[in-house]
Amino acid sequence: MSTEVSRPRGTSPGQPTIIVPRPRLMKRLDEVSAAQLITITAPAGYGKTTVVRQWQAHDSREFIWVNLGGSDDAPWPLLHHLASTFEQSGALDAHVGSLRVSDGSPAYEVMPPLAAALDERTPCVLVFDDLHWLRSLRTLHIIDGLLRALPLDCQVLVLGRGSPAIGLGRHAIQKDLLQLRATDLAMDDAEARRLFETAGVAHRERTIDEILRRFEGWPLGLNQVAMALASWDQTPTQSGRFHFHRFVDQATVDLLQATDPTAIDFLEKSATLPELDPLLLDELLDRDDSTALLAELLSSGSPILRQPDTVEDPPRHLHLFGDALRSRLKARDPELARDLSQRASSLLEARGETEAAVRASVTADDPERAAHLILRATIPLVAEGDGSCLDEWLDMLPPDAANACPSAAAAQAWNCLARGDIQAMREAIRLARRTISTRACDDGSGDTT
Repeated sequence: MSTEVSRPRGTSPGQPTIIVPRPRLMKRLDEVSAAQLITITAPAGYGKTTVVRQWQAHDSREFIWVNLGGSDDAPWPLLHHLASTFEQSGALDAHVGSLRVSDGSPAYEVMPPLAAALDERTPCVLVFDDLHWLRSLRTLHIIDGLLRALPLDCQVLVLGRGSPAIGLGRHAIQKDLLQLRATDLAMDDAEARRLFETAGVAHRERTIDEILRRFEGWPLGLNQVAMALASWDQTPTQSGRFHFHRFVDQATVDLLQATDPTAIDFLEKSATLPELDPLLLDELLDRDDSTALLAELLSSGSPILRQPDTVEDPPRHLHLFGDALRSRLKARDPELARDLSQRASSLLEARGETEAAVRASVTADDPERAAHLILRATIPLVAEGDGSCLDEWLDMLPPDAANACPSAAAAQAWNCLARGDIQAMREAIRLARRTISTRACDDGSGDTT
């Protein structure tokens, strides 16, 4: 059963076209039926509302939905909205119903009867959808006050794009709080593959493997690309292969349409780094407002950024959009893109983040520096027996790097030694010596040491 009063919800990507079962999430929600407060926070397109609708479908309690919008971010419009929803549920008597249209009534007189109105409906679930529209302290205090007054058998779900300022600490202390975030809502491989199977494109195994890696479980993106693949397969006039990068480029353009040009510039340049550490960004981009810009972008709920699970972790770009943003910057200003990558490599090296520094050098079309970084880290890696890590780093280099760069050949020799391939190690050493000799001749120095 559901009672619902809607308000304009602003621009949103809408619900996915294909709905797949999410038993993993249903189990988590079922297991915390005793928690009074459940928060589900994630950027746009993570299926927050869809998941709760699925839960409602197999739960016997009444779900009372309050769909919030920008017009609710003031005390009396919000109180009117709440009273309208509760009145529609049939729980309000005539006196409380009159408060719904009486702007002169103090909020403290309205809140207790609103909360008490749910006593007759318990057990029930009160859902606040899109709470991120409420930004003023006065409206958030109303929600917090209502939560304090609700009967214990009324479970509250709060859905939004950012962590709500409604006394989460109090509920955490009382151990009646469940928090679900983007990483929880992201589809796992089994769920995503079921989506592609439902779309009729499960036969595209290699394409799907790449999609799963780059989309990182983003439900709306996976849904859209599944539908695009299905449409491609079903169109007789289509020929050749599905151009995945074009789909990603268009998705990026669509998401950036409503974004401020300053923020777009920041997003493109910040994609040079693997993680968006504000201090590192300030140093890289010669600015002092990265913290504020990141906070604004995260609060906007853009799926371009992957929100951190803890306050200690920095946010980062979703792999899908990080690649696209770097490509946009390189197309717009190749020299700037190369310069930022070179600077990022130096900054990351200074922090001891060798792998990220290597990637940045490769992006800057500087395989020699990347090989030098790898060689410097090779002996510790070999000593620790971490040959798989060394393999991954060497794979980042261009295929002919060992022929052109002595450091790459030397690192390859150490890698072969770690694997016990003595013959390949000797070949790599000879290649390194030949490369050094060739360079000495080219320099005219004759020094082959």
